[in-house]
Amino acid sequence: MSITRSPYPPAPATEAARARTGVLLVGHGTARRQEASATLARHAEAVARTGRFARVRHAALSGGPDPADALREFDDLEKVLVLPMFMCSGILVERLLPQRLGPRSSDARIRICPPLGAAPELALLAGEAAAAARREAGWPDRDSILLLAAHGSPGNPASRRAAEDLARRLARDDTWRAVQVAYLEEAPFLADTITSLRHPAVVLGLFAADGGHAVLDVSEALTRATRPVRYTGALGADAGIPDVVLGILARELRADAAAA
Repeated sequence: MSITRSPYPPAPATEAARARTGVLLVGHGTARRQEASATLARHAEAVARTGRFARVRHAALSGGPDPADALREFDDLEKVLVLPMFMCSGILVERLLPQRLGPRSSDARIRICPPLGAAPELALLAGEAAAAARREAGWPDRDSILLLAAHGSPGNPASRRAAEDLARRLARDDTWRAVQVAYLEEAPFLADTITSLRHPAVVLGLFAADGGHAVLDVSEALTRATRPVRYTGALGADAGIPDVVLGILARELRADAAAA
């Protein structure tokens, strides 16, 4: 997928709307590693370069531009689409994000979109990234497994549900011996799964950016591999993510046009 040849051209009915619409991409971020904020900034710049929206900005819950401050930059526009750059819904998206946006989050002009991980286009991007890693490794079809590495949370099933849903969609591609899911913070744990591999594996990181989990925790687990592994890195850092973002935004504008 390429931002220069996006499969999501704006529909004629949304042309005028987009010219009055701003876009705010909000990620988790981290004060310890700047890669997360840099990834957000890169995606925002790519979406802005398409010229489809009046203004595109980014913000982070930690270690980046403050969401409430960023939202003030859209005060002159008729609509603002806030897109949570998270791999699943949950407490951060449903509770913390509206809190961090401040009183403006209840403004009728502001719409919080479904999170990045809920986009159907993400499965296509994930499949392409995994297949590319397999080709680079030189492994033939059906000779390796696809292992999705996700955060997980024993107290919140959102991450597990999102990862398992994506795994089911990716399993429709019968070029893999199997498609499995493992987690950093709940069973089946990634480190345990890695040690029990019986075939080469492409490990796809279901993380929004190359932060500590995607880089340090996964890399540590991969040192225990008993079979060859190929790690794609964080899916949320892929160069195709801006196209997924455009797909989400296009659906929101079409929904508005249909409801008008």
